[in-house]
Amino acid sequence: MSTVLTFLLFFFIIIIVTIHILLRPLSQGFIRPLLSPLCTLPGPKPFNYIWGSVKDIQSNDPGMAHLKWIKEFGNTFVFKGLFSINRLYTHDLRAVSHIISNPDTFVKAEDYKIGVSKLTGKGLIWAEGDLHKRQRRAMNPAFSTQNVKHLSNVIWDKALQLREIWLSQLDEARCATSSDNDIDSGYESASGPASKAAPSPPASVNVEGIQWITKFSFDVIGLAGFGHAFNFLQSADGEEGDELLGALQTISKSGEKMSFLSTIMLFIPIARYLPFVPEREHAAVNALSTCRRVGGELIAARKQQIAEEGEDEDEKRKDLLSHLIRANISPSVPESMKLTDENVLDQIPTFLLAGHETTATSLSWTVAELASKPAIQDKLRAEIVAAFPDDSDLEFDSHPSYDEINALPYLDGVVKEALRLYPTIQFVKRAAAHDNTVIPLSEDITLRDGSVVREVRLNKGDNIDVPIAGLQRDPKLWGEDALEFNPERWMDGRTSQIRLPGVVQNLMAFMGGAHGCIGYKFAIAEMKIFLFTLIRSFKVELERADMEIVRSSDVFITRPLVKGEFEKGNRLPLKVTAL
Repeated sequence: MSTVLTFLLFFFIIIIVTIHILLRPLSQGFIRPLLSPLCTLPGPKPFNYIWGSVKDIQSNDPGMAHLKWIKEFGNTFVFKGLFSINRLYTHDLRAVSHIISNPDTFVKAEDYKIGVSKLTGKGLIWAEGDLHKRQRRAMNPAFSTQNVKHLSNVIWDKALQLREIWLSQLDEARCATSSDNDIDSGYESASGPASKAAPSPPASVNVEGIQWITKFSFDVIGLAGFGHAFNFLQSADGEEGDELLGALQTISKSGEKMSFLSTIMLFIPIARYLPFVPEREHAAVNALSTCRRVGGELIAARKQQIAEEGEDEDEKRKDLLSHLIRANISPSVPESMKLTDENVLDQIPTFLLAGHETTATSLSWTVAELASKPAIQDKLRAEIVAAFPDDSDLEFDSHPSYDEINALPYLDGVVKEALRLYPTIQFVKRAAAHDNTVIPLSEDITLRDGSVVREVRLNKGDNIDVPIAGLQRDPKLWGEDALEFNPERWMDGRTSQIRLPGVVQNLMAFMGGAHGCIGYKFAIAEMKIFLFTLIRSFKVELERADMEIVRSSDVFITRPLVKGEFEKGNRLPLKVTAL
């Protein structure tokens, strides 16, 4: 039976792809893209009609295929995406700034919005226009510097909780080592009593870095975002835990890598009516339904709590959900600017997943770099210890302030360098909202017919890849060591002339403009506090000296993999030693 179903599925796919090719003028159009002004731009020859140039992109590290094409075709060119859809790509900073500064002209691509809505609903990442403005306005107070300072206490509590867990594991390892030494040294031979045992080396334990970083980030965003305690750090592996957490993990895994059928359903509208639903997508739909049900219960309970609480500013809840609900019931907010309960509900999976993925992925790569580069780790630790020499200051009720953490220049450099070299999202996809859309350029480009222009024209629906990984790894911007992890570049003035148009100066990792990441201050604070706590207390190494950590480029979010052990999935095996 399974063979018959497989054959039928393959047969349906062939039929649908064929229909799409034949009837493409009725969908995105076969003739229309051929008449697009983008066809006049230079660019690489596609692999074939279905895959376009995607195979070249997937066979290289993120952004590297594009850098190769830039050498051949210049800063601005067009390549073919799936089903040979035109995709504009440019490293011209004037063009990039123009695109992200005009969100009503360059809108989120339709396939991107469909994919996001399936994973998180219609929250801030999905929204555009007036809805996006209303959602963002309601959320701004939650991500103000003052509120992030307050919420940083949540980050500290979870970072210190993780430290205590690892110290407990190290104590167990130390006790086991001491017990073994006692047995070995206590044996008395015929020639006389045993000699005194040599001092034991510092105890070490092996931990799975991604697993613990994920637990930490989920716990933090649960409390800071919605006042919801997952207590994931305290749960045992494989233990049945929080229902909302389980649903979020399912959604997160479903977005790791899309099946071929899911890809077809994303790009070809008629394919969405197929009677077959990919297993991961089916699980994601059920998980999102669970998120919405539990989220609705959270919203109802929080409304009641807020109604019962007084107006004392110091006593108000500071999490995102509480800010959203207070904005909705405030008489000072016009009705036209308030969110519906449905809008508020959409923010729960949006921010739990977006807030978790960004930080967990960025932290995983940062720790991987520090574990493989002891000199950088030692220099970071020296800065931390010099600024805060008394380890007793690092307690649940006593720790450095938000401003003190941000005053550490090398820590700032380490975080920015990790965000530069390993952005969570490799690119952002946009589409022209109107025919005859013009993008200005800072330098001339030569078209296929030999003519020279200083602008690019697009038809409605033409796709644009706003580069993140490519721009942040471009040797023309960052120098010959662009692919090296070097925090010093953020301290010696080298980055001051780059001018990338992001919400963080010279970083595109959080994008920019009206759709720039609203939670970037919180994400950076979370990374810094985690690293401060980890490096202050432990020496971190890769589990084996010969271990190489690499990443795959055939997924949207790139997490660490152990070279030669891809079948084991995303991993970051660490050896942790107490200091």
